[in-house]
Amino acid sequence: MRQIFIWLAAVNTFLYCSNLYLHYYETGQTSFKPLYWYAFTIGSMMALLVVGRSSLFKDLPRPLLIWLWAFSAYSAFNFIYSSHSELATQAVIYNFESVFLFAAFFLLLIQPGAIRVAQWALLVVALLGVVLNIIDFFTPLWSTVPGRAAGLYGNPTISGKILALTMVAAIPVIPARLRLLFCAVVGVGIILTFSRGAWLLWAVGVTGLSVAGYIQFRYKKITAGLVAGLVGFLLYSLLTGTLLGYMNTVGLDAFLTPDTLERMGGRGSSFGDDSASSRAAVALRAWEAFEDTPWIGHGMGYTMEWGYIEPHNMYVTMAANGGMLGLAIFLGLLALVWCNSDRLGKVICLLYAFSSLTSHNNLDQPAMIYMLAMALALGRNSRESSVGILPDPGGGERRNRVLW
Repeated sequence: MRQIFIWLAAVNTFLYCSNLYLHYYETGQTSFKPLYWYAFTIGSMMALLVVGRSSLFKDLPRPLLIWLWAFSAYSAFNFIYSSHSELATQAVIYNFESVFLFAAFFLLLIQPGAIRVAQWALLVVALLGVVLNIIDFFTPLWSTVPGRAAGLYGNPTISGKILALTMVAAIPVIPARLRLLFCAVVGVGIILTFSRGAWLLWAVGVTGLSVAGYIQFRYKKITAGLVAGLVGFLLYSLLTGTLLGYMNTVGLDAFLTPDTLERMGGRGSSFGDDSASSRAAVALRAWEAFEDTPWIGHGMGYTMEWGYIEPHNMYVTMAANGGMLGLAIFLGLLALVWCNSDRLGKVICLLYAFSSLTSHNNLDQPAMIYMLAMALALGRNSRESSVGILPDPGGGERRNRVLW
């Protein structure tokens, strides 16, 4: 029976992180709604609780359980003084779905052997995502933004950030000598999204993996110098707009659209395009909205219905909608994951925090919730392996403080 739940963890990993479940629905190839998949995942969790004779209070770490209750209470309170519009109602539903999915993902991933199987599934997701992005860039099929690859995600920004996170989470199953090559291959798929936020995530992910010891170099000082030089060169090219010239040199300009040309420096700087300026303006507007009502914010769904594009930033979105209370809830989540993760989980948490600077929906995308659950499950497994759990003749468990 335990094997069934291990493979359920793998199936859920592939479905949500590849975006396969949503892609087929949005393209009209199936009428199986995402809500049905959520019910499948949550149902798996409930079956696990019944069959395993455990409970949420026993298997969920107390800090996570407290946060889930706090987030639920915050969502209900934030909705009470909202506009009660259809968008506000949808937003609060998203929050409660995320609560149950978070618990379900975590409980499935802490099953013995589940994380390893899930990491193999993430490896498949990462490599598949790279292949599909290459196809999507040279022969546009799925992306909603011409000239930018997105694969099954449809949205290039989402594609880039999920690829960066799957790269980090899957790294333990890659042989040590191939890890840098794997990161480079995933980097190709991320580059083709032309998402500058995703490019940053890739750089942060590779750096984090190096610091955590998952990527090791024979000549560390020389390699560090080369990497620093490459990052400096890319930043200089982005800021000055010379990156476009390099793209022209290698012949990729034929595949670029006006949007990607601007992102490459068509206006003198890769950050001078309409996308960057409009996002900066709306983030400032969200911060001003927070200053108007700093303690409890404007209510659930405010930034979805205020007449502007959404802020593309989790921090100012939570601040505008929920004030200091909402911002504290979100920062508390980051602190919770960071403090209860192992080294790899901390890298995942770091990428989540950075991606929240350029995304406003990290709390309602199942794949992003999954990554937080993965980080916490990695921490749980790390603590149990260091403490040791031995069967107790009385039917319970006793802890042996010897490293296995």
